[in-house]
Amino acid sequence: MPTIPFPVVHSILDAEALGRELAGRYALPGEIFCRLELRGVNDLYRVRSGSGTLACRVWRTGRQPDWPVAYELEFLRFLDREGVPVAPPVEARDGTLFFTVEAPEGTREIALFRWVDGRRSSLADESVFGLIGEEAARLHLAATAFRSPLAQRRRDDAAYIRRKLPGLLRSVAGRAADVELYGHGAGLVLAFLDSLDLGPRQAIHGDLHYDNVLVDAAGRPTLMDLDAAGEDWPVKDLAAFLWRCDYGLAPHDFNRRFLEGYERIRALSPAERAALPALVAARELFIFSGVAEIVNRPPAAAMAGELDRNRDSFRRHLAAAGLA
Repeated sequence: MPTIPFPVVHSILDAEALGRELAGRYALPGEIFCRLELRGVNDLYRVRSGSGTLACRVWRTGRQPDWPVAYELEFLRFLDREGVPVAPPVEARDGTLFFTVEAPEGTREIALFRWVDGRRSSLADESVFGLIGEEAARLHLAATAFRSPLAQRRRDDAAYIRRKLPGLLRSVAGRAADVELYGHGAGLVLAFLDSLDLGPRQAIHGDLHYDNVLVDAAGRPTLMDLDAAGEDWPVKDLAAFLWRCDYGLAPHDFNRRFLEGYERIRALSPAERAALPALVAARELFIFSGVAEIVNRPPAAAMAGELDRNRDSFRRHLAAAGLA
């Protein structure tokens, strides 16, 4: 009888085969060297040729059809032209910015990007956090003029949480207090999001936090990984950054430096400032709900296993927002 392939969640593309595919599509002189650099929700490869080093991203499968890769790539090209420190995509010989391959688990998009020298920022980079805030503000100011000619992506955190919340509740089944906390807290967060109106939306980073920043030898930050970019309110990026610092056990001075740097370039409105605490709680629920669904993909398993820590953190952020 025929053998049915066992289901695959997240394959690893062969680096040598990927290098050959890139050589056929891009103007890469000389010998191509390709190796896996980072395995995560998306995978990153380092690609060397006679013209230097580039980064190759292989997107995961299972993306929503209304979340096209083209939007992120056009946004990155726009930001690069505006002088915002990002890693823009590289055009293929035919002028396209990405292509697709069929992996065991489904279709995966692939693109080349400018290589950024540097290391990931961390909680040891206290002096850099103000500069990250400045660059985030410059991104937001520039992005008010961005209009994608190819695709649109409208972020809807409330719809995302409603779609993913059942997975989070399943992940804490048997922990009655956790089920009660997340169920009740989700109701409060969703009511807040449904009533929130901060005016016109614009393109934002979508996943801004210190793990998504590279710092070069001179201490200059580059904003990375705009996979979640879309139309939303800029203060959502600030909430994402503040939450990640809190979850990473950063002293509040890191958040203060980031916000001070941001407001040196773009001042927050009173409504944005007032919404921040509740948006931090909403960001946490957004992350926990998404992680619960992709627990079998790297790097989600580690966070999904922190049940006590996650519960205590969510309770604390609900209280700080006055939503408890």
